[in-house]
Amino acid sequence: LIVANQKDYRLLTLQQSFSTTNTACSPFQFLGLRSGYVLSHEHYHQLQRWLLLLVQQFQLIGINSIDLLLTAKQQQLLLLEINPRISASVQLLKNIPWLDWHRQACQQKVLPNIKINLNPQRQLHTIYSDQKFTVAKAVNWPAYAADLPSAEQVILPNQPICSLITDTDLSFQLNHYRQQKMILSLCQP
Repeated sequence: LIVANQKDYRLLTLQQSFSTTNTACSPFQFLGLRSGYVLSHEHYHQLQRWLLLLVQQFQLIGINSIDLLLTAKQQQLLLLEINPRISASVQLLKNIPWLDWHRQACQQKVLPNIKINLNPQRQLHTIYSDQKFTVAKAVNWPAYAADLPSAEQVILPNQPICSLITDTDLSFQLNHYRQQKMILSLCQP
């Protein structure tokens, strides 16, 4: 994520996405994101050059997201797309006035001095069902859960149940496993 003023930019965060191919319904299933990804020194400088060029060439303003792909064994950094809009992944910016920064960049063309603490890392998880079930009538959802199903809603295998934002030092995979197990135990009757 970046905030830009058509001439320059500030990097807000680098995020890593996670997916699985282990699903009967689709060749790809999005599992979530984690903030605080660190690129190699070489790739980071390449990204800085690209971002400045993209911001100036396309007159990017406000908060934007840039999708990148790091090839196997981190050999090559590839640009996939520019999203000239606020991304849902801003949810991973905790206690940061990102909306104020967006407004300032758009209205006054001012970029903030940014100091972001990425420890512990924030993670966004999409939790999927592993079987067909009906959501219990009364579920005590955790405060960090969103996109919740209705009571007594039928959930099919591989269908999303909810999303979660967590602050943790755990690996994405271990945290995802624990969160999925907890959600499945909460919402099944």
